[in-house]
Amino acid sequence: MDRRRFLGFIGSLSVLSPTAAFASQRLGAARVGAYRMQDAGQSSRLLLDLYGDVSYQVFTLSNPSRIVIDFKGVPGHLPLQHLDLSNTPLTSIRSGPRGSGLRLVLTTREPITPHVSLQPGHSLAPRQLAIDLPHAPILASARQTASAQPHQEPARLVHQGGRRAAVIAIDPGHGGKDPGAVSATSHYEKYVALNIATKLHNLLDKDPAFHPTLTRDDDHFIPLFERVTIAHQHKADMFVSVHADAAPNRSANGASVYALSQHGATSAMARFMAQSENDADKYMLAGSTLRNADPSISKLLVDMSMSATIDTSLSLGEIILNNMGQVTRIHQQRVDQAGFAVLKSPDIPSILVENGFMSNPDDCRRLITDHHQQALAESLYASIRSFYQHNPMQLGPA
Repeated sequence: MDRRRFLGFIGSLSVLSPTAAFASQRLGAARVGAYRMQDAGQSSRLLLDLYGDVSYQVFTLSNPSRIVIDFKGVPGHLPLQHLDLSNTPLTSIRSGPRGSGLRLVLTTREPITPHVSLQPGHSLAPRQLAIDLPHAPILASARQTASAQPHQEPARLVHQGGRRAAVIAIDPGHGGKDPGAVSATSHYEKYVALNIATKLHNLLDKDPAFHPTLTRDDDHFIPLFERVTIAHQHKADMFVSVHADAAPNRSANGASVYALSQHGATSAMARFMAQSENDADKYMLAGSTLRNADPSISKLLVDMSMSATIDTSLSLGEIILNNMGQVTRIHQQRVDQAGFAVLKSPDIPSILVENGFMSNPDDCRRLITDHHQQALAESLYASIRSFYQHNPMQLGPA
């Protein structure tokens, strides 16, 4: 059994049995529970479990095309889940509090009219809200063509030599109600991070050796622990968190690279940066069961895997520093370490890149330009490429 499968098995020991979880949900107040996608032939169906007396309203918005479902009198969050939206009319699903309830937003590839129905529950199952999303003619035709052909491994997942492409999770820092660092000229870190991350994604996507994925591709908030979960759901081989920092001293400038430390921060600045970035979880919605992991399980995971993962992260960080030094100033000439929550993945090499200081006027002027963002993205791409050229076994067998 490989390390990642074993870690998944250990983590599963802390999860309640489905019977116990369902019983506790039935006894609770009104809420929206688990959700899932189903293939319904000429449409895709989104099913949401409803507990208690839940009222809702459905409407559509344009530019971009969205379907909005407002639930009244329920907690303003949904259970963390990742759905495969490929071959569906949806590009994203997100949710958040809305007044005294919950708003669910479905972003669609093009304008569609959903068909909404309420399916009755029984003693062993909750009611379900069914949202049928008709397929556009082109999508429906493509699905029929694909189903008529024998299954083949996607070319994206294999590169020369028969090895699978490395899955790179790119994490644009902050987002939504969490702006990150804000400059004196009212420029937000969350936008700078998203722009650089998107450009890096586009560069990696053109290279058959890589399969990139973004933790967010628009301006919405994701708690730190969910970012790590998303990377695991995509079976990431590397995690790169993209940021732009700030400091009380406006003269502080240049890019920095950070890895996780198990034994405290390696500098006062690293400690300050970790505290600043970890503060993002003050925006987190309460109620996630992922925050209740068994401490003994967490310690076991860390003891088993973290040291080797940190060593690999430090090697990657050194390469990033060398490449970034060709396109921007460097604040710290070594990979610093501190307890960044978003880097605490026991089996995925993880690095946090601060591309400059939003608090420094000169850094900020460059960070908000498309030209400099592209140069930073290209230096990150070159670093990732170089890392895997020197560590070919990291790609693993197909």
